[in-house]
Formats: sequence, C-alpha cells, structure tokens
Amino acid sequence: MYAPAIDIGRTLSLIMFMKYRVLRKFILLLVIASGGFFLGCSSKEPSKDEVALFEKANQAQAANNSKEALEIYQQILRDFPQSSRLDKAIFMIGFIKYENLKDKEGAAQAFQQIVDKYPKSDLLDDAQFMLETIKSGQDPFTAFQKKINQ
Repeated sequence: MYAPAIDIGRTLSLIMFMKYRVLRKFILLLVIASGGFFLGCSSKEPSKDEVALFEKANQAQAANNSKEALEIYQQILRDFPQSSRLDKAIFMIGFIKYENLKDKEGAAQAFQQIVDKYPKSDLLDDAQFMLETIKSGQDPFTAFQKKINQ
C-alpha cells in the first residue's frame, strides 16, 4: 500500500493560514480586553455610560456583529469627546473596518488618526503596524512575520 502524497507546500500554507487566524483572534481579544482593562488606567474615571458603551461594543464584536460594534464605537466618539480612551475606540473602528468590513481606506484613516492625535497611546505601535500593513497590501500575518524576521 502506498500512502497518499503529502503536498508540503500546501500543508505549510495551511499551517501559516491557521497561525494567521489565531494571531488575528489573539489581537482582537487583546484589544477587546483593553477596552475593559484600560478603562481604569486613566487618572480620570470613566462615566458609567462610557463603560457601558465599551462593554456593549465588545459584546457586539464577540457576537460577530461588526456593524453594530462600529456604530457603538462611533457613538463613544460623539458622546465622550473628552474621554482619555478615544484612542481605543478609534483603533477598534480601524480594526473593524479592516478585518470585518474590508474597508482599507477607512481603516487607514482611523489608524492615522491615532498616529496624529495620540502619540503617547499604548496602541500607537499597533496603529503604525496596521498602517504599514495596509500600505504594503500584505495581510497582517505576513507583515508580522517579516517584521519579526528582520
């Protein structure tokens, strides 16, 4: 009996794709979690309404309701323009536009806004990485691999 031939290239591609999917989920979970964890990192405590909206947006994302989550993050920008957490809402707007809505131009605008307006944000490096990824036309996993292999 002969064993079926294994296409190593296809197998490696599948492994890389699976790693990309895991990385994407990991990034999403980190950012979603940051919506809750970073809420308490500011000297100014958020209002209950602001916290509730971040939680509602997180729940919408967890339920794969990207459009609802996007609308909620945009509502946070409108309702809490002085919030110290606007960078997180803007990042999530960019992330949703890029990953779920495939709106690269809208995502790039959001990430650029973080670079321009929030140079001390803990999400600055991530926003810059996503901008580089969008401009290069690569998927984030490939761009991430190139970055760590440099």
